[in-house]
Amino acid sequence: MRSKGAMLLVADDCDSNRRLMTTLLRPRFQDVVEARDGDAALRLLLGPDAPTLALLDWGMPGLDGLEVVRRVRALRRGALPYIIMVTGHVSREEVLAAEHAGANDYVTKPFRARVLLDRVDAALSALASVDDPHGPPPSRLGKLLLRDPLQA
Repeated sequence: MRSKGAMLLVADDCDSNRRLMTTLLRPRFQDVVEARDGDAALRLLLGPDAPTLALLDWGMPGLDGLEVVRRVRALRRGALPYIIMVTGHVSREEVLAAEHAGANDYVTKPFRARVLLDRVDAALSALASVDDPHGPPPSRLGKLLLRDPLQA
């Protein structure tokens, strides 16, 4: 699924993780930007040409991914950007914290390529069906709290 006009942010302090996600997802996006820390990710997400979808690592230098989500949701109301946490934080409490912060979805590391591609395709479908980009962001996290079959 290729999304016309969609921009992706890949934010992770690990070069190899960023490179892997960017390589996997570049065919689905018109533009892909990268950030090595939370401060850079926040600047991009609040900028005038903000990405429509963001993959955020939790444990980045500067602002962590969770704090980036909180600030984006506080300062930029609405469905955009769609935010997927891609992280090694795997406890139920951490998934709940991400949901309460405003993340739309959650993928645990190490991830399988197919899982990440499926989640991004689901995000693009959700964004395509959003009537009001200023309305509440769509979320899958509540459904993931029991057991996520895509991660099995």
